[in-house]
Amino acid sequence: MNTTETPPTNSNTALAAPALPLEEAPPQRATHQQSTTDHQPTIARLPKPTRDMLNVMLDDRLPYHVILDELGEAAQGLTASGLAQWVQAGYADYLKERQTIEDVKTQSEFAADLLRELGNVE
Repeated sequence: MNTTETPPTNSNTALAAPALPLEEAPPQRATHQQSTTDHQPTIARLPKPTRDMLNVMLDDRLPYHVILDELGEAAQGLTASGLAQWVQAGYADYLKERQTIEDVKTQSEFAADLLRELGNVE
């Protein structure tokens, strides 16, 4: 049984939704997908060579304003906050991928060294 009264409508409350008791509050919808598409695509849509150049400049720890200047026209519409978001998402993925490649190279070199040391053991 719901006994919630509707508040009187005036110019200050006309746009406000009536407060629902906690147990009747509608479930929150996940908006993660929408927010991801709002901030990430600008840099993610850049050509790979441009993203690679951006990542190398981030590797070199260049300030965001220098990176934006160096990218020139390719950076049109990019902001320092957009770069900061890229560092948290795309650049972090780039670093993980680079580490994975480095790990595989190390394992391959170890295996090759081991085979050389063992010679032709059957």
